[in-house]
Amino acid sequence: MSVAASVVQFYDYVLPRMVLYLHNQQLIRGLPQLIQYEHGRKHAPFMAVLKTYKDMTNPTYFILYVQPQSEIINITSNPEECPYVLNLLPE
Repeated sequence: MSVAASVVQFYDYVLPRMVLYLHNQQLIRGLPQLIQYEHGRKHAPFMAVLKTYKDMTNPTYFILYVQPQSEIINITSNPEECPYVLNLLPE
């Protein structure tokens, strides 16, 4: 079964509370071949997560990057599934 939809989420890390803050998200039909986000700030969001849905329930999570204090992030990769990402994300 192919991916029906994907959500790309960009997070900032908020100190001193040490929590993730959702800065932006994008909904994409199918699996994205290219992800772009013009953040318009000095630093790019701290982390990006890809959620894929095959049947609109039980998403699969992939961490795309974790890079603090980066202005530009340019990554070419085949992300690996991260079954523990729910431990990182806010409820």
